[in-house]
Amino acid sequence: MATISAFRKALSSPIEHFRTIPNIVWNGCPIVRSTYFAECRATLAGCPVMLFMPLTRDALLRVERLCTLKKHLTSQLVPQLTILRQEMRYNAIGEDGFEDILLEPYHLGNTLSEYLNMAATDNSIVPTLLTALDTLKEELQRANLSLNNVRAENLILDSNNTLRPIRWYYATEGAGGDDEAFNELRTKIASVAKTAEENAESYADMMLREPDTATYNVVGYDPSLYINHLDMTEGLIAVETHRGWGFIDCDGNIVIEPQYGWASQFCEGRAEVETADGMGLINKRGEYIISPEYNIVDYDHITGNSLVNKDDCWALFNYSGEMIEPFSTEKPKI
Repeated sequence: MATISAFRKALSSPIEHFRTIPNIVWNGCPIVRSTYFAECRATLAGCPVMLFMPLTRDALLRVERLCTLKKHLTSQLVPQLTILRQEMRYNAIGEDGFEDILLEPYHLGNTLSEYLNMAATDNSIVPTLLTALDTLKEELQRANLSLNNVRAENLILDSNNTLRPIRWYYATEGAGGDDEAFNELRTKIASVAKTAEENAESYADMMLREPDTATYNVVGYDPSLYINHLDMTEGLIAVETHRGWGFIDCDGNIVIEPQYGWASQFCEGRAEVETADGMGLINKRGEYIISPEYNIVDYDHITGNSLVNKDDCWALFNYSGEMIEPFSTEKPKI
């Protein structure tokens, strides 16, 4: 199967690599990945879309079921998902390979995550968020669907104050599967509103105090020096140069040399990376915990375990990179 590096190469030269959508326009935004897909945002015929490249052979099975189900739905909630078969040409060993691509319309607006950050200092948006969340839940119930992926980063509030879900590939028939997730989001919104009130009180109190005359110099780095960069986590920033992805500290010093086709942020001392030979897992010294020879390495920071896929088989590795469940066609629970 195609790698994330091949996906990036195709996006950079669409006329050479895409059969039916050579006019796709990618603005160079970071490519992110889940267990099943690599994804990015782009523009097709002037319309914003999300492109998904499957990372496993069964990734599109869920989408195929949803596409079949949509034909019988009267609800306009579900977007038109398009599977482009054998769409992306990439260089396999010895010959060209072809990969399927999934297209999903992308709604303009801010994500619920972004609005939650805003609400931490100004809670006037909170009633709108709660109403939009309740409306979405009711629409899913009427459509008899569960998204199975209700997260703040997967919900976009459009100009009509309507929450539009993205990343529909987990959706299934049958309502109710998202109830717990909706309750957690309502709790989070209420918590943010309370924090905003406390911040406002603290700010008012601070204004009554004597001014702080101490001077602090914040040493930073210049993101314009890099093709792409991710947010800093655990003191390190993943950056992309013409030599590949690597890691720098907050002063701009190189900690791990640029060398990877793709890299994730660090979490609990581990980061997923991709090389020409495959995906692996590194520590903050750049040492391989899991060697870069697999189709997928999906690290879970909660358990410290990694789901690893190779040749359509799955295995489970622990935090130290030791295999704790051998390769099997059955996907182990992380």
